Amino acid sequence: MTEVTGWIEQASPRSGWQRFWDRGGWWRAFLFAVLYIAVYLGVGWVVGRAGSLQPGDDPLASTRSVFFGLLLPILVMGLLLVVFLSTVRWRREVFGPQPVAGRTWMWVAVVLVLVPIGLHLAATDWSSYGVTMILTLFALGLCIGFAEEVLTSP
Repeated sequence: MTEVTGWIEQASPRSGWQRFWDRGGWWRAFLFAVLYIAVYLGVGWVVGRAGSLQPGDDPLASTRSVFFGLLLPILVMGLLLVVFLSTVRWRREVFGPQPVAGRTWMWVAVVLVLVPIGLHLAATDWSSYGVTMILTLFALGLCIGFAEEVLTSP
């Protein structure tokens, strides 16, 4: 990595933390996965307690339970992923243009995923939900998609 200081471009030193993660390897990926799951479960437990949710509560019972039980832990983890990417200086590689060229046949998978979603959306009785519940579920979907894409990016 390089850093521009005035008119002189200098290589910025890599920390031990950055060198550790840059080396890669299956056991580092496994370590990251274990740490991610542990932190996610811990955040979910803390947020659930703060939101007065009890184990076994229906996560779709109310807007509050959706927000505290589902959305907030995933949002926090998505933000922590961005912080992690910043500390190891991978943010540009993850959020920048990807060198993967898509093929036309790959859209079959997108259609196969969208068909059941569309059927479920059509079969849902939307009148039984309030506007805030629908918006909270929409935000949940965005947070899930963001966290999943950042977590599984090449």
